[in-house]
Amino acid sequence: SLPDGQVLAGAAKTSIFPRPEDYDGEWERTREECATLSPEGFQGMLKEPVESGDHLASTGSPWPENPNCIYMGGFGLGPMNPVSSWDEDLGLWVRAIALRDRQGDDLVLAVIDGEGYFWDYESKCDDCGIKQLTDQLAADSELGLEAKDIVVAATHAHSAPDFIGGWGFVPDWYMQQVADTIKGTVRDAVASMRPAVLEYGEETARPFNRERRDTYRSAEEQQLGWLRAYVPGTTSAPGSSGGKGGKKGGNETTTPSQTIATIGTYAAHPTTFGTNGGEAHPDWPGLFEASLEERFGGVGLHF
Repeated sequence: SLPDGQVLAGAAKTSIFPRPEDYDGEWERTREECATLSPEGFQGMLKEPVESGDHLASTGSPWPENPNCIYMGGFGLGPMNPVSSWDEDLGLWVRAIALRDRQGDDLVLAVIDGEGYFWDYESKCDDCGIKQLTDQLAADSELGLEAKDIVVAATHAHSAPDFIGGWGFVPDWYMQQVADTIKGTVRDAVASMRPAVLEYGEETARPFNRERRDTYRSAEEQQLGWLRAYVPGTTSAPGSSGGKGGKKGGNETTTPSQTIATIGTYAAHPTTFGTNGGEAHPDWPGLFEASLEERFGGVGLHF
């Protein structure tokens, strides 16, 4: 029953601020307890790999990390950059947009403020990889989705938590919280779908992409792509039932359009905040998403 040129669209965002109390866990924030890999320890590990130690078998990480610490990814080697505080201004989130066309075909795009997130985990968990999460969502008949309809990505912000285990891993309780958040955000996006119009385009953006290496630029793509889903505005003619007062002679009533979500795609390395003094931060993708939300309303997403 959708009008011509419209789809169903919904969006949602959910914070990933750690909630250990909800998962019977503990979040260790002190650098002294979390930065456990000394140069001497690293050299010793190279000579004789660590085969035992608290929690190592279940994290899937080779590092002697503290299992109660959340680590940033992409800087140095091993568990050296723990998250000790949280950006309260922008926050870190799971964001999702859900689209369904007149033929009933679906597309759900979800993105998490994190350095990375795996399709499947060999030893960290049995049910928290993207493969398992999309299968679980597809098994929910009320959503009407297939696993192939759902795309889950990460912003790759290095000052955000690392969910791939390259620089220390996350506590089991936090991994469960984030997995639950991904599923919950997708469900909320689907539940909020309503008739909307899609508009899209791209802009040449190569001049704005700074070099991040001495020998090559950070991305081959030269475009910034964008897509916006919005509910069109309406105008009721004077004297119509929709006019002010709902009677003849009423004033014209105008309902402005309402943005559901805006997506931007741009390839550049999110490392501008560095380790940020231990404060988790979404880097420039988070700044971009917040700017979209402030300017247009709705949920902003960056891929």
